[in-house]
Amino acid sequence: MEKRTEPIRLKPECITCLVKSRLNKYPEDISVEEKIDYMQRVMKEIAELPKHYSAPVAVRTISRIQKEMFGQAEDYREIKRYFNELMMKKVPELAENVKKSEDPLKLAIQYAMTGNYIDFGAFDRVDERKLEVFFEEAKKNPVNENEFSALKEDLEKAKHIVYLLDNCGEAVVDKLLISVIRKQNPKAKITAVVRGSDVLNDATMEDAVQIGLNEVAKVIGNGTDIAGTCLDEISKEAKYVID
Repeated sequence: MEKRTEPIRLKPECITCLVKSRLNKYPEDISVEEKIDYMQRVMKEIAELPKHYSAPVAVRTISRIQKEMFGQAEDYREIKRYFNELMMKKVPELAENVKKSEDPLKLAIQYAMTGNYIDFGAFDRVDERKLEVFFEEAKKNPVNENEFSALKEDLEKAKHIVYLLDNCGEAVVDKLLISVIRKQNPKAKITAVVRGSDVLNDATMEDAVQIGLNEVAKVIGNGTDIAGTCLDEISKEAKYVID
């Protein structure tokens, strides 16, 4: 029997990002020895990460190290609420722009792409001025026309659409995009999938309730605390809708 070869999901950029973003995530009031212990454990985890694993799997393990050593991982609840509220205040303007656009779907996609900047896994902080500029220039986000044309055709024919969410704040513009999709295909059943429990500033059921995501789609959790969609570990319900 031919041995199955696992795809290489880990990239050099992922390793660099993990080191930069996770290595100093410890409480400031701990001892130097504890800081070193934490850093060594994190570096060991990153160094031994199998090449077929994705970086979000490592983030989960690092979060568990934080909980074990310090009692809890970083708490992003206030940050999440803040950026959800910030984007909810902004979305009426964005929705009006989408409504007036020659291609509402394309602009809604570009806004959703812009929202991906709100990522505290990749950045220590999100600059609100930069975020504002990014939304003003959202139409510059490159959209592959062949892929967009194919997506548009698929969405128009779809009976069931599954939308995988990522970060807080970004989820608000995801909701806007889902609303546009629903208008273009009102018969399609849309399921939005959020994280199963807290991880970084990723969107969970709590965020979905805050932004009213259930107004435009059925919302389910994916059953994991991984900052992504790991098909080997998500819940049976999430895997069923994706399949």
